Amino acid sequence: MTRLPVWQRHRGRLVAVIAAAAAIIVAAIVVPLSLGGGRVTPAQLTVVIPLRVTTAAKLSGYGAATGQATARQDASGSWDITLTVRHLKSFGDSPWYECWYVGADNAGHQQVASAGTFIVPDSGSRTFSMTSAADPRQFKTMEIRLEKPGANGAIQGLVVLTGASKTI
Repeated sequence: MTRLPVWQRHRGRLVAVIAAAAAIIVAAIVVPLSLGGGRVTPAQLTVVIPLRVTTAAKLSGYGAATGQATARQDASGSWDITLTVRHLKSFGDSPWYECWYVGADNAGHQQVASAGTFIVPDSGSRTFSMTSAADPRQFKTMEIRLEKPGANGAIQGLVVLTGASKTI
């Protein structure tokens, strides 16, 4: 009698081993993906803040001023901000413009956080990169103020541009 090859004699065992190996491979790939482990980097949160000129600034000759800020949260939780302004007045080194986040605490008291200062070239238009720990979802209003030297660094100058955050 002729013997069958090994793989034909133990066909049931071979099928079981292949099925077990396939189940292990599927489990190793599918289960982590279904639990969120397949995401290499978290989705980047983006907040856009369109800026418009204020009435007081229009009266001071800023009628054409505009701007937009785009804030993206990085892996550390800080916010990388790209601010573009157009048609601001250029003053050289002083006074300067300061970008402020404005919000309110649970009791309704105003809270502010600076996102940075900048000057504009003679054209009055420029794009800046800044970083802030202030969350634009909490500090929903951004103000661009014309600031001048002061002893305490408090928010004080003319609000030239303002806008509210929109999460996208």
